[in-house]
Amino acid sequence: MAGYEEKSLIMSEENSGCNQELHDNLQNPFICPNDFENNKEKHWKLKACDKSTLASREKAQLRTKKQTALETDISVEECQISTKSDHSWTPPVPRNFCIEKESLHSYILQNRQMFREQFAADVKKNVIKSMETAVLKEEENVKYAEKRLEEHAAFYEDYLEKNKRNKVEAFKIANQEIKAMLETHAEIRGKNAELMAIKSDIMQCEESLKEYKLYEEFLRLFAPPEWQESENQRRLSRQQAKKEEKEKRLSLVLPPIQKETMSRKLMRKYSSRSHHNTRISNTERQPPRTPYQIFTDDTNEDLHTDEEPELYFTHPQQLLQLYAELEDEYIALSRNFQEFDESVQEPQEQVLHMQEKMNKTIYTATNRKALLIEACTREEEKIKDLEHKVEIFSCREQDRMLATLNTKVSEVYRICFGDMEDTLSTLHMLANIELYAGELCDKLESMPKATVHAEKKTKRKERIMRAQDEKCRLQMQTQEMHIRRAIGRAMTESKKKIGRKLMKRSEPPSSKVIRSDVANAKILEEQLYFFS
Repeated sequence: MAGYEEKSLIMSEENSGCNQELHDNLQNPFICPNDFENNKEKHWKLKACDKSTLASREKAQLRTKKQTALETDISVEECQISTKSDHSWTPPVPRNFCIEKESLHSYILQNRQMFREQFAADVKKNVIKSMETAVLKEEENVKYAEKRLEEHAAFYEDYLEKNKRNKVEAFKIANQEIKAMLETHAEIRGKNAELMAIKSDIMQCEESLKEYKLYEEFLRLFAPPEWQESENQRRLSRQQAKKEEKEKRLSLVLPPIQKETMSRKLMRKYSSRSHHNTRISNTERQPPRTPYQIFTDDTNEDLHTDEEPELYFTHPQQLLQLYAELEDEYIALSRNFQEFDESVQEPQEQVLHMQEKMNKTIYTATNRKALLIEACTREEEKIKDLEHKVEIFSCREQDRMLATLNTKVSEVYRICFGDMEDTLSTLHMLANIELYAGELCDKLESMPKATVHAEKKTKRKERIMRAQDEKCRLQMQTQEMHIRRAIGRAMTESKKKIGRKLMKRSEPPSSKVIRSDVANAKILEEQLYFFS
C-alpha cells in the first residue's frame, strides 16, 4: 500500500508540474524560444578550442536532473526503498544481462512508466474480478429464469390442451345446436308455407264469395220490389232466431249471477253507445248510406253462413231478357245524349266564333291605339322641335323654309291629285294629302294581304336600289377625288429631305367626341319627312 501511495504521489506531482507549465505558457503572451535551442546553436557556432568535453556535459546534465528530482521532493533512496518493498515493481533481470549506465532522469522515467503499466494492470485485474462476479450472478439469474420459463411453458401447454378440449366440445355443441336450429327453421318454413297456402286459398275463396255476393245483390236489385221486401223480412226473422239461440246457449252455460252482471254491462254499453250516437247525430249529420254499403255490410255478416241464397231468377233466359231490355234503354239514352250534345255544341261553336272575332277586333283596336299614341308623341316632339327652330331661325330663313316647303307640298299635291288651284294654301294642301293618305290606308287594309306584301317587297327593292345607286355615286366621287389628288402629287416636284429623320414621340390622347344618337335620329327623321 505504501508503494502504491508513493506512485500516486509521483503521478500527481508530475501532472501538477505539467499543468503549471501549461498555465504559465497560457498566461505569458510572449513566448520566447527555449534556452536549450539557443545554447545548442551557440555551441555549434563556437570554435573547437572553446567547446567543452563530453564528460563535462554529462555532469551538467546529471546536475540538472538531480535538481529536478529535488524539486519534485522525491529522492532516489525513497524510490529504491519503495521498489524494494514492492516486488511487483522489480522486473526480473535475466542472466548474462549487461547493465548499461543510465541517467537519473531516464531511470525516473522508466520507473514512472513501470508504475503506470502496473497500475493499469491492477485496475484491469480488479475490473476482470468484478466482471467475473457479475458473470456468475448473471449465470445464476439465467438459470433461475430458465427454470421459470420451463415452468411457465409447462403451464402454458396444459392451458393450451385444456383450451383445445374446450374448443372441440364447444364446436360439437355449436354444431348440434346449429343442426337443431336449422331443423326447426326448416319446420317453421314448411309450416309457414302451408299457412300461407291456406291463407291464399282462404283469400281466393273470400274474393270469389264476394264476387258471388255482388252478383247476388245485382240480381236482387233487378228483382221486383215485392220479392225484395219478403226477402228482407225473411232475413230479419233469421237474424232474430240466431240471437235467441245465442241467448239460450248463454243461459245454459253461464250462471244467473254472471248473467246479471253481463246484462248490466251490456246495458251500460248500450246506454253509452246510444248517448254517443245521439250526441253525434246532434253535432254532425251522417250521410245516407248507399245500397252498395248496405250490401257490403250484409255480405260481411252473411259470409260465414252455410245456407244457400234464394234468388228470384231461376233460369238464364230471364237474365237474357232483362239484359236485352237494359241494352235497348242504354241505346235510347245514348241517342238522346248525342242529340242533346249536338244541340248544345252548335251554340258553343257560335259563341267561340264570336269570341274569336271580338278578340281580333280588340287586338286590332289596341294596335291602332298604340300606333296612334306613338304618332301623337312623334308629332308632339316634331312640333316642339319646329317651335324651337322657329325661335332660332330669323324671319328671312323662315320665309325661305316656308317657300321650299310650299313647293315640296305642291309637288306632292300635284302627284296625288294632278292639277292644283292657285288659291290653295299649304295647310289646305296638307289636309287634303292627309285625307288622301287615310283613304289609301283604308284601301290597303281592304286589299288582300298577298298583294300588299308583294307591293311592299317591290318598294323595299326600289329603296335598296336607290340606296345602292347613291352609294355607287358617292364611291365614284371619292374615287375621282383620289385620282385628282394623285395627279396633283405626281405633277408637283418632289422635295429632297435634308437632315435627320424625326423621332417618333408619344402622341397626346385624342379627344373622344360623343355624338348623341337621339339627335342623329331626329335629324334623319326630319330629312325623311321633308325631303323624301
